[in-house]
Amino acid sequence: MDMEDLGPLSREYGPDSEIDPVCIDPVWKQIAAILLSRIRAGWYQPGKPIPSVKQLHQEFGIAKGTAERAVNWLKEQGLVRSVVGRGVFVLPEHMRPKNE
Repeated sequence: MDMEDLGPLSREYGPDSEIDPVCIDPVWKQIAAILLSRIRAGWYQPGKPIPSVKQLHQEFGIAKGTAERAVNWLKEQGLVRSVVGRGVFVLPEHMRPKNE
């Protein structure tokens, strides 16, 4: 999956990016772009969990619903999968959809 899958963004987002509250990009897209860049950069390894919604809420100072929307986008793209009672885990490359 590419950043383009998030639709047009007004700026680039990297693993160290912070939320810009005055940016025209919706906050959930900013979070999704940051998480995607962290997965690509190896911050979150395949088979390992990404931060929980609560942790994202605390790290970025955002509403839990906003964090959930970003994580749900990653799930819809086939980058992560929820395991009930355990968390949301990064899928290995071979389990992710191929870009067309």
